[in-house]
Amino acid sequence: MIVVAGGVRRSALISLSELEDAEMRDAKKGQFYLTEGQRSMANNSAVYNAKPSAEEFLDEWTALVKSKSGERGIFNRGGLEKQLPARRWAAIKDERQIGLNPCGEIYLRSKQFCNLTSIVIRPKDTVETLKRKMELATLLGTYQSTLTNFGYLSKKWKENCEAERLLGVSLTGYYDNPIIRDDKVLDILKKDSIETNKKYAKRFDINPSTAITCVKPHGNSGQLLGVGSGMHPWYAPYFIRRVRISHTDTLLSMARDQGVPCLPEVGQSEATATTFVLEFPVKAPEGAIFKDEVTALDLMKEWKRLKEHFVEHNPSATIYVGPNEWLAVGNFVYENWEFVGGMSFLPRSEHVYQLAPYEAITREEYERRSKSIGKIDFSKLSQYEAADNTTGAKEFACVAGVCEV
Repeated sequence: MIVVAGGVRRSALISLSELEDAEMRDAKKGQFYLTEGQRSMANNSAVYNAKPSAEEFLDEWTALVKSKSGERGIFNRGGLEKQLPARRWAAIKDERQIGLNPCGEIYLRSKQFCNLTSIVIRPKDTVETLKRKMELATLLGTYQSTLTNFGYLSKKWKENCEAERLLGVSLTGYYDNPIIRDDKVLDILKKDSIETNKKYAKRFDINPSTAITCVKPHGNSGQLLGVGSGMHPWYAPYFIRRVRISHTDTLLSMARDQGVPCLPEVGQSEATATTFVLEFPVKAPEGAIFKDEVTALDLMKEWKRLKEHFVEHNPSATIYVGPNEWLAVGNFVYENWEFVGGMSFLPRSEHVYQLAPYEAITREEYERRSKSIGKIDFSKLSQYEAADNTTGAKEFACVAGVCEV
């Protein structure tokens, strides 16, 4: 489920369904993409109001594994009291329903925003440079939380946002520097962020935030900044990054004329497609750690480390699971249920999504594609802009509770 505006996907949505809802559980069962192609854009998660019985969990887990779609994702609403900081729980415990954002890193009451900022972890960062980044990101978010004059929204939005002034100070590049994967370092960064928020909240004459730290998926920003996405390792040494674009967008014509591979969206033909998929070759930096070098259990343990020592909200992550890892991963989830907030899983390679945003390729394929495209000259864009092109291009939104598919 997505919101399209101004020619591209502007916002993702999430569908939260009851655990007993078999139709939602099976929405992506079998070859759904042939008969119900729009469901590929949906983001479905099941709500758990208490720890499920072993039988209930196995039913849902088996459906998730068999679907090869990563769905339904897990939203452990019943565990919020134990997972959230006391000051946050005190503010929301009487709410009728608590939801979460589409990527699963921020818990929200109805009619509420969160002020997101991020730090970029570079290979040469030290604890001191990371502390400085956290302080600046927290300051920025704290200031942003004062901007609550929402002219076109009901008063309840303003009331909720001012009551909690939620921040979402995230990190990206978690696997680019081993210094961050340390309990004490994460504890320090979390504590500094909380203290920074208190300091500047007092200066701005506002109440401190009820929750501050999170880990976003950073699917696009990680690429832009040249680091791994969020807490994920790099996808592969060489891979294709796919981007959706409207058939009327002038960028499509420019990219196509300059040799960028362009394919019609799944289920559409070249002649009548309204959405096309551009393919760009990407090379990971030297020394990068890749998803296939990190077992599903090891990534789960890092997720738990972040949950215990860094986040006050939730770490959003896609756990890539190999064919022989599903039983062990399911067991880890069930045994650590009290920590599980919002989480999703995908097969390492056998997922059902065609033209997915990422696809591993060989070095030879990367070099061939890079040579074919060359350097894109964006200065030529003005030659194509002769009309208003604002029809929508759909992009894979968050799937199974996360944004990086």
